[in-house]
Amino acid sequence: MNRPPDVSKIAAAAWPVARLSEALQIMAGRHGLSSARPADISHVADDDALPAWLESSAAHLGLQADHMFAALDEIETLLTQGAPSLIRLSCLDGAPFLAVVEARRGSLVVVSPDGATGRVSARAVATLIRAPFERPVIDDIERMLDQMAVTGRRRARGRNAMLRDRLGSVRFRGCWMLRLPPGSTVVREARELRVAARISALMAAYLGQYVCFVGSWWLLGQAVLNGSVNHGWLVGWMLLLASIVPLRLLVTWQQGQLTVTAGAWLRRRLLRGAFHVDRQDLRRRGAGALFTVVMEAAAVDAMALSGGIAAGLALLEILGAAVVISWGASLWPVGALALWLVWAGIASAIYLQRRQCWTTQRAAMTHTLLEAMLGHRTRIAQQCPSRWHDGEDELLDRALMLGDSMDRAGVWLSTLVPRGWLVIALVSLVPAVARQAEAAPLAISLGGILLAFRALQRLGSGLTSLAGAVIAGRSVRGLARAAARREPGLLAPSATDASPASTRRDAVALAQGVSFRYRAEGPAIVSNATLTVERGARLLLEGASGSGKTTFGALLAGLERPSSGLLLVGGLDRATLGKDAWQSRVVMAPQSHDNYLVGASLAFNLLMGRRWPAEASDLAEAETLCRDLGLGELLDRMPAGLDQVVGETGWQLSQGERVRVFLARALLKRPDLLILDESFSALDPENLDKAVRVVSNRQSAVLAIAHV
Repeated sequence: MNRPPDVSKIAAAAWPVARLSEALQIMAGRHGLSSARPADISHVADDDALPAWLESSAAHLGLQADHMFAALDEIETLLTQGAPSLIRLSCLDGAPFLAVVEARRGSLVVVSPDGATGRVSARAVATLIRAPFERPVIDDIERMLDQMAVTGRRRARGRNAMLRDRLGSVRFRGCWMLRLPPGSTVVREARELRVAARISALMAAYLGQYVCFVGSWWLLGQAVLNGSVNHGWLVGWMLLLASIVPLRLLVTWQQGQLTVTAGAWLRRRLLRGAFHVDRQDLRRRGAGALFTVVMEAAAVDAMALSGGIAAGLALLEILGAAVVISWGASLWPVGALALWLVWAGIASAIYLQRRQCWTTQRAAMTHTLLEAMLGHRTRIAQQCPSRWHDGEDELLDRALMLGDSMDRAGVWLSTLVPRGWLVIALVSLVPAVARQAEAAPLAISLGGILLAFRALQRLGSGLTSLAGAVIAGRSVRGLARAAARREPGLLAPSATDASPASTRRDAVALAQGVSFRYRAEGPAIVSNATLTVERGARLLLEGASGSGKTTFGALLAGLERPSSGLLLVGGLDRATLGKDAWQSRVVMAPQSHDNYLVGASLAFNLLMGRRWPAEASDLAEAETLCRDLGLGELLDRMPAGLDQVVGETGWQLSQGERVRVFLARALLKRPDLLILDESFSALDPENLDKAVRVVSNRQSAVLAIAHV
């Protein structure tokens, strides 16, 4: 058996649920964030409402609380790699929380309710977490081991293997990782990720490697030029070369750590930005422009990190080469190196400008191609065949011209800059050779020149990648800025987020004098609209195509913001309620062309708006709802049932099946108001009757939008 943990020490460091708001406040203070006090947790009715309270309270304090799920045999890894975090210990009385601020060498640094900081064993905490899950099955396992007469180490290995087999599908759900949200400032994120410390460690390791490399050749050169080569000099030379190996490994490890950390941060920020980009801006720009942004986003982190690190290390090498040259026969090469770096900067700027022109042209070609592919059927029906390829030759010719110009600039940067340096440097040594300088200083100068040559080679390739990253960064700049866009969120984490629907007001939604324009100077799509939706209401909104029905539904659902007027949900406006709470109370099932399925399991597509990973009760409710909507045959023919991958955009489903999946996804969010935008248009009479009955039985208030 595992050694029992020190329960008393862990229990003394745990926070009772009633004081969880204090723990959050202390952990936010350690990040240098808001010291405001979150809402009183006593308003939380049950454990199901606790995750929502934690997330909203952390957001109010400037943190992001991510609910983590882990298999039982992965708990220790989660504890040591997930700090800072809040860990719920359900096995202790009152199910308190452990406030972990840091993980160090197998131990967790925790903050106790008395404000003191202490350490507890990560393995002991993991054992304590697993205990309630293992207790119901451990007696059966021990009995089986007794019957098989397994003893000693084999018994321990057998017990652990059987526990993993019996509890392999069980997930620990009591961990919340606390971190800065992706929309935080770059400076704050860099401080949180300790980027400065990582860069300093990388530079120090690289400098140590470089000094050992230069020192080894200085030692060998001294011995050869002075005619004093002996066993001691050779041993010293070999020891210096051997020292380079661990230092180079350390450089590689530090560079990998920095690349992974910064790359993950950048991808998180871009992903958050993608969810905050204005919907109308996406429509205006078109699929081709968006595809270009996606392509650039895929390359920006790799090119920026590889190019930036390579260029930074190359500059460090150039500085070292300048120091070596200064010890040589002449200082003229040092001045020549400084002037040559200026020329390298000019060449980099020229290459950047030409690559920008070529990238812009490539993006235009991509946009034209994708738009032509998407509108191919329309072109066949409406455009003369002789005009199908108008302008394509001109685009290709310009792209070839710009590509040739960019390649010439790239050759100057990556080839002529380092090789031209050799010519300039050797010319600058002519005065020293003419005055018959000693051999040792000349050898040092030549060694420094060769070091600078190698550094300029690396600088050229690094600047090439960095130029591509700068251009890609300009393309995705809108996404990065969108990540910092904040809703005027909750004025304070409110208990209304977690309160049951029965406590809310009878008026589910209220629109008074609401108007909306896509552009400030454009026409009003919705003008002075007024509507009150009571609990239990069944409303039908009819109108001609283009009359603003869908736009009005999007306004009620919080997908668009009104240009003027008053919108309330449950008596609260959006600034008070917050975007997430608003969209959890009013859910819209858009038209099929505006609704999507992702390439994941059917269960994920159904429950992605609720919570994931799903619990058994969620899956059972989803299956029951699907069968009520007439999707039973679909589930029965799928080999994996709800776990079956439905394919990108749901290509394995018919149009009617997709529509009912969209409807089920909206109903599973349990909103106060459900808005159905022509959601029944693709259903046959039998399935239409089923869908109407399900919506009527499960949903309190419904607003159906239909085309006249």
